[in-house]
Amino acid sequence: MRLGLLLLATMSALGTHTEAAMSLEQGRAFVENFTARDYHGKPTLFGTVQDRDGLMYFANYGAVVIYDGHRWDYIPISDSPLLQVRPAQDGSMYLSPYDDFGRATRDQHGQWQYESFRDRLPAAVRQPGMIWNIVQAGDDIVFSTNNYIVTLPMGDPEHAFLAPMHTSTEMAPPRHSQQSIIAIHIPNQQRILWYHRGVGLHEYRKGQLIPYLPESEALKDPRIAWVAGDSSGNIRIIWEDGSVFILGPNGKAHPPSQFTDGQHFCAHSPDLT
Repeated sequence: MRLGLLLLATMSALGTHTEAAMSLEQGRAFVENFTARDYHGKPTLFGTVQDRDGLMYFANYGAVVIYDGHRWDYIPISDSPLLQVRPAQDGSMYLSPYDDFGRATRDQHGQWQYESFRDRLPAAVRQPGMIWNIVQAGDDIVFSTNNYIVTLPMGDPEHAFLAPMHTSTEMAPPRHSQQSIIAIHIPNQQRILWYHRGVGLHEYRKGQLIPYLPESEALKDPRIAWVAGDSSGNIRIIWEDGSVFILGPNGKAHPPSQFTDGQHFCAHSPDLT
């Protein structure tokens, strides 16, 4: 019986590698699907991010799930829905349970412990609601609420300061996104931009928000569902109809001439691909 199980496991592994090799030979990306049964969590995942060691982090309602390429770790954090996770360079994680913000670190036994920062933040953001964006700018941790960009110097909530982002008109988020403010990290330029729906882009510089391409009419289009930076330093605009354009240096959007190959994780319900 054990021999039969061993042969079955070996054949299954060989089958997976064979499928991957065949896909590569045929010029197709190999796609491996994961379900909630694999990571022992809820079906829907949020806040996909990869740390500098290659680990993949996902927010999963009140927990974080981490994938190292072979094994999943499920880490309960809060009773509230968890929307975003940001692994820090010191091995901790910054997290945004609903109406809260804080940090998780390992204790002396290696167990994750969550510390809420809510009561130590400025009064205007002590009930932050939904926090959809957490980024690291040098040694600082920066996150967005519906109305503010909040900076924690050296990750310290006691010295946090705010940069307001207001718009003259109230605009409902597009149906494909619940976010009105989106962080855009340009890896090869070490820049952080903030997209405010219906307003445009701002560049983050030492706690200040500087308008970026303020004359761009494309960035003010209310039909934009998402804005993201890619590994080549381009800013990509995704419209509600699913079309993708690249933002040119003149602020105009144009279709991409080609898409680069690479490995991608796409989080959606009910599976992960």
